[in-house]
Amino acid sequence: MLPARPAIGSTQTAPRRDRHRSLGLRRLHRAQLRRAPGLIGVSDYYQFALFDDKRWKKEHKREVIGWKGEDYYGRKLNPRPWNVLTGDKLVAHAAFCGLELPVPELLAVFQPFGRTVLNTDVISGEEQLASYLRDQMRYPFFAKPAHGALGRNSVAVERYDAASDALILATGDSIPVADYVRGCYPQKGAYPWEAGFIFQKLLETGDDLSRSIGKTVSSLRMIYLNPDDH
Repeated sequence: MLPARPAIGSTQTAPRRDRHRSLGLRRLHRAQLRRAPGLIGVSDYYQFALFDDKRWKKEHKREVIGWKGEDYYGRKLNPRPWNVLTGDKLVAHAAFCGLELPVPELLAVFQPFGRTVLNTDVISGEEQLASYLRDQMRYPFFAKPAHGALGRNSVAVERYDAASDALILATGDSIPVADYVRGCYPQKGAYPWEAGFIFQKLLETGDDLSRSIGKTVSSLRMIYLNPDDH
């Protein structure tokens, strides 16, 4: 949906502090960390700047958990039935509403494969979604994939600009409607529910808090390790 970053780990995009190593040494360094308990991959290596020996001690680098390690340990520590709440946002939304927990208002759901959502406009086609964004959507909104837990491609949209047929993001950038729709996962993933997008009312912090941290809503993720005997 948004402009793709250059290939991570390429010699052209290697961070400045890692360029003193040859390509062979970088590969050796990454291979050593890949065998660490955290299963560190190429993207983790650059995202966490593990090439920076001034920032990281050697023994501390091996304590980092990469995205593959996160998935591995998540499966080990969490009962599998709970995965549906973290992986399927429509199921999570229904569960939270049933428990009367506060959730952002759902404005619309783009779901190409027949799923339904109570009291919400459900859009099934790409052309229908494009028309909805132009003529019916309530702005501003916050949109995110209907599946997964990484926040990838989540975006706040301020308004629709008819002159350019583009969405104006909260960052000030713009995306043509057609390009945006193509990035809303219209195709099935491994499972039919791994598709589509949800559109929520954009939340903002209160006046007192926004003076300190800005209007972006912050969140706190807590991980609780529950002993087997509880």
